[in-house]
Amino acid sequence: MSVVRERVRVFVRLSSAVAAVLALVPSAAWAQTYSVELQPHTYQPLPIGGGTKTEHPYPSQFGGVGYAPYQMVINLPFTVPFFGVDYDTVTVMGNGSVQFGVGTFTNSTTDAAMDNRVIPSTSGTYHNFVAVWRDKVVCQGAGGPLATQYLGQPGSRQLVIEWNNCRRYASSGEFTAQLWLTENDPTIEVHYGFLGTSAQNWVAGMGIENFDGTDGTPGLGLDGTVCTPNCTPADFPAGHRLIYASGPSVSLDSVDVVPQPVNIGYTADVSALVTNNRGKDLDNVA
Repeated sequence: MSVVRERVRVFVRLSSAVAAVLALVPSAAWAQTYSVELQPHTYQPLPIGGGTKTEHPYPSQFGGVGYAPYQMVINLPFTVPFFGVDYDTVTVMGNGSVQFGVGTFTNSTTDAAMDNRVIPSTSGTYHNFVAVWRDKVVCQGAGGPLATQYLGQPGSRQLVIEWNNCRRYASSGEFTAQLWLTENDPTIEVHYGFLGTSAQNWVAGMGIENFDGTDGTPGLGLDGTVCTPNCTPADFPAGHRLIYASGPSVSLDSVDVVPQPVNIGYTADVSALVTNNRGKDLDNVA
């Protein structure tokens, strides 16, 4: 999704005391929480558009759970806003998820380390993530390796992270999916390919969560309902994508009050010039 920038003039009628407060806070900004939508989508494996994909094989780069290294830091050539914070670093974790910033995952194969819980949750210390298909995931051997590719030109670049036929550690199950991150855009896309043809044994989670677990949005299974934290193979949204979109990120540039001066207790016409920096379009403004 491209960055959407809007400048609108909003007219309201309010007390002069409130107008005075508004006049003191130009350049204030706020961001709304994320919503999620499930859409049919044809999966495109890497490489895309004749580009070059980069593979990250075990053991030199990324092994996944149970095989060191179990996380991989990617320094982005652009920033991605996530819950109101701009990041230029992401960490691919050994559990089918990506954490913004430097990851805090540990090398363990226990269910507890997979952090299978509701989204959002303030429990534990593992937050600030996109859970693509979060369980015991290993990208090596018959499946994988993990792959990445950059697309687009400066200003609208994208990073695609692909789990290609990655498997469930110490059990049965294989999945293919991609995470799409876009420059200067808070929209998160997860494209789902397919589950393997062998027996599947997943207890997975999908969704996104902010830096402390106080906000987040669970993903949707194939039937359009929330299955996290216990998504089964039947919930895997093969041939679909999940789009996590945030509300407008609005900056208050200036406020004009007419007439001036105004007396306490009277009303005045207030026009506010605001900029939608990124996210969804602004609605219901005039």
